[in-house]
Amino acid sequence: MEQWIGERWHRWITRQASTERTDAAVKFEDVKASVGALLRAGGGTQRLAYASPISVGGQRTWLERIAGAGKRAALPQIDAEVLALPATVARYGDRALNRDLYLWWAVLASGMDEQLPWVQANVFATRDALRRFPGMRARWERLCGAELALRPMPDDPQRKATELQLRAKLGHADGALRNGSMGCTRDQVAPVWLWLVPFSQRDHLANAAGPNASADSHSLQSLQAERRRARELTTVQSRNPLLLAPKGESLTIFADPFSIDRGQDDDADRSADVAAQELETLAIQRNERRVAALVHFDLDLPAAASDDIPTGQHELLPEWNWRTQTLESARVSLQSFAHRDEVNAWTPDAALRATAQRVRRRLAGQRSALAWQHGCSDGDEVDFDAWVRLAGACRSGHTGTDAVYQRQTAMRRELVTLLLADLSLSTDAHANDQQRIIEVIRDALYVFAESLHASGDTFAINGFSSLRRSLRWYDLKRFDECWTPTALSRIANIRPGYYTRMGAAVRAATRRLAGRAERQRLLLVLTDGKPHDLDGYEGRYGMADTRRAVHEARAAGLIVFAVSIDQEAGDVMPELFGSAGWAWVPRPEALAERLAALYAQLTRQR
Repeated sequence: MEQWIGERWHRWITRQASTERTDAAVKFEDVKASVGALLRAGGGTQRLAYASPISVGGQRTWLERIAGAGKRAALPQIDAEVLALPATVARYGDRALNRDLYLWWAVLASGMDEQLPWVQANVFATRDALRRFPGMRARWERLCGAELALRPMPDDPQRKATELQLRAKLGHADGALRNGSMGCTRDQVAPVWLWLVPFSQRDHLANAAGPNASADSHSLQSLQAERRRARELTTVQSRNPLLLAPKGESLTIFADPFSIDRGQDDDADRSADVAAQELETLAIQRNERRVAALVHFDLDLPAAASDDIPTGQHELLPEWNWRTQTLESARVSLQSFAHRDEVNAWTPDAALRATAQRVRRRLAGQRSALAWQHGCSDGDEVDFDAWVRLAGACRSGHTGTDAVYQRQTAMRRELVTLLLADLSLSTDAHANDQQRIIEVIRDALYVFAESLHASGDTFAINGFSSLRRSLRWYDLKRFDECWTPTALSRIANIRPGYYTRMGAAVRAATRRLAGRAERQRLLLVLTDGKPHDLDGYEGRYGMADTRRAVHEARAAGLIVFAVSIDQEAGDVMPELFGSAGWAWVPRPEALAERLAALYAQLTRQR
C-alpha cells in the first residue's frame, strides 16, 4: 500500500512542479530537416544529436523542492563537432514558439564560438546571427518576450542584480550586445533557453546519435541517443576486494569516481543505466584485468567444410581511413564465391509469380513508351525550334538544314543496372511472422530479375558479405548472362552469413559499372543494416568509408540509390546515401513491388 501511494504521489507532485506545456510540445524529430538546413546555411558543420540533462542553477520553487525537480534540464549544448538539442521542447504555451526555438538554436550555433565564456559566447553569437539572418529578428523578438515573461525573479538581492544584468543582455540585440562581458556563470541564474551551453574543449564527448534517430530512442531509459560528456581516468591500484577498508579511509560522494574490484559475469548490470543518467560527466577507466567474458567467438560462422566455394582470383580494393583522412590502397581483398548447393531447384509460389507478372507489365509499358525524335527531314509535326534556327540562318545569309520535323519513335534506352544485395548475418532475422529478411530479399531479387528480363534492359545482380578485410562476392546474375534457371537457382540459394563491409562492396560494384558503355548506369543497394565488421569497421569508421565510396560512385557518373526495410534505417541511411538517395519500405512483403517502382522512377526517360 505504501508503494502504491508513493508512486502516485510522486507522479502527481512531479506534474504539479513541472513548468512544461505538454499540450504545445514540439519534437526534434519533426523539425530536424529545417534545423539541419539552417545550420548548414549559416556555415555550421556540427552533427546533430540529442542533449542529455545537465545541472542547472537558479532559485527553485517550493513545489520543485518538494518534488526534487528543477536540478537538471536537457539544455541545448554545442562543441566543435556536435550540436545537441532536446528531444522535446515544451517551454512555451505556443507550439509555434517552441518550433521557432529549435530554428533559433540552429542559427545561433552556426556562428557560435564555444571557446568564449558562456555569456560572452551567446551574446556575440546572437548579434552575429541577427546580422546574417535578418529574417529571424521577428522570431527572436517573440522568443525574447516569451522567455523574459517566464523567468523567475530571485529573492536574494545579489542574485536579483545578476538576473537583471542577464535580462539586459538577453533582450537587446543592439546596444546591450556591444559588450558581452559579464561575471556570471550558469549555476548563478535560471536556465536561459535562448542560449546554447558550450562544452569545455578539454571535455571529450561521446555517444552522439544522428538527427534521424527513431522515436523509441527518445525514451529516458536509453542513453544511446544522448550526447554526454566523458573523461578518461588513469588506472589506480585498488585494494584486495576480500579485505575490509581501513576506518581512516575517506568517504566519497556519489559523483566522485573510485576504483572497486567486483565480480565478473556475463549478465549485464541493469542498474548501470540508472546510475549513468544521474551523472553529468561519465568517467571512463580502462580495466587491466582480462576475463573470459571479454573474449568474442565467431560461433555463428560456418565451418570450412560447409562454407561456399571460392572462385576466380583475388581483387584488391581501397578503403577510406577516417582517422588519417587518407584512402588506403589494396586494403580489402575481394574473393568471388559460389554456393555449394546452387543446383537445388526453387519454384516461386503462385502469389509471387503473380506479383512478378504485374510488375513486368508495368515496366514493359514504360519500355514501349514513345519519345519525340527531333531534327528529322520528315516526320509527324514541325519542329519549331529547328524551323526558327533555319529561318535565322537563311536571314543571315547562311545555309541551314531542312531537318525541321519531329516524330515519335520507340527509343532504345542506353541503360545498365547493378542490384547489390546485402547478404550479411543480420538478414537471418525475421521480417514478419511468415518470412525471414533473407527470404524477403530473395523474392525481391526474383521479381526484379523477371521484370528487367521482360523489359530488355541490361542488368546484373550481386550479393556481398564480409569477414574482416575479406569481401565475399556472389555473382548471382552477370551482365553478359541470360536470365536462366541457373541464375534463378543462385538467387534461390542465397543465405545469410558474416558481416557488412559496405564501402568495399560499393567500390566493387562501381568498378563493374564503370566498365560499361551505356550512358545511364544505375547502382541499387538493397540492405537492412549499417556498416559493420569485426576489425573495427563500425561506427564513424564504417560510416565514413561507405559515404566516401558512395561519393566516388556518383563522381564516376553512376546513379546510386539504396533501399532498406530496417525500421532504424533513418539513423544511418541519410548520412550514407543522402536524404534523397534512399527509401524505406515499412512493409517487407511490399519490397518487390516497391523496388520495381523505384527502378521505374529512377530510369524514367525525360
